[in-house]
Amino acid sequence: MKMLNRQLFFSVPASVLAYVLAWAPASVSAEAISGYRYITEETRTMQDDDFANPGLLSVDRGEELFNEKHVTAKKQEAKSCAGCHGEQGEKLNVEKIAA
Repeated sequence: MKMLNRQLFFSVPASVLAYVLAWAPASVSAEAISGYRYITEETRTMQDDDFANPGLLSVDRGEELFNEKHVTAKKQEAKSCAGCHGEQGEKLNVEKIAA
């Protein structure tokens, strides 16, 4: 009985996977589609308006923190991120962020 259960355990997922893989190329789009396409008109309007979009509050706060001077653990002097990376982050090396 255990052998039959193991065979069912492995054969059912394998057959489902084979079915999905067989149909996947026909159903997968060649280009990525933005979620913006699926949201309501009301949500689009809110996202497009810089004053109504709540996400931009975080952007504004991030800009404040980027320019605010902080005392670092290594140095006792107060320094802002903008001091090293430029007022708008133009000196920031984005290639080293994920490294």
